[in-house]
Amino acid sequence: MIEKINLKEKVNSISELFSYLEIGRLNNQMLNVLQAENRILDFHTHDRSDEMFYCIEGEFDIEFTDGITHLCEGDFLILPKGVLHRPICKGLAKCLLIESAGTLTGGNTGGTYGDPDDLVRNIDRIHTTELGAERIKKNLGVETNDVESWCVQMIRRADDIVRKGKNWYVYSDGAIVTINALSFTIITAHKAKGYEI
Repeated sequence: MIEKINLKEKVNSISELFSYLEIGRLNNQMLNVLQAENRILDFHTHDRSDEMFYCIEGEFDIEFTDGITHLCEGDFLILPKGVLHRPICKGLAKCLLIESAGTLTGGNTGGTYGDPDDLVRNIDRIHTTELGAERIKKNLGVETNDVESWCVQMIRRADDIVRKGKNWYVYSDGAIVTINALSFTIITAHKAKGYEI
């Protein structure tokens, strides 16, 4: 059965400001919710993806080179790719962002969204525990004695790599691999809903 998602419940479940929580995918579009307060990002563009901002609660501004658009609860704005802009949050704002996978970076989120290159640059540090290896083999039904190398290959073929809080989430080959961002320990992996390994 397909489950519904309540935007307010999801955004209210976030315990840290500026932490992006992916709540779904629509084709190649990522749906992220976040809470922001007293934050002005640098001007930037997204060259490969349009972006949608939906204000779930509170209010915030999107500044352009020729003016500012103010968004309140229930408002949304579709920003065409290539348009120079920056979000401005004075009070607490809760919003939904929709853009193509790979659009968000540390540079265009004020450093709060992990840069997938950081995980790839540290690929030689990736490891797991014996318990982690057994959990991955069981969850994915894989027959390998070298789970670490198997996971590294999944990272190299990744469709998307997302950092949420203290973990990296690698979407690859119909599975999601969870890796601690500080220690580079593979915690677990499981099948992504709707995919076969």
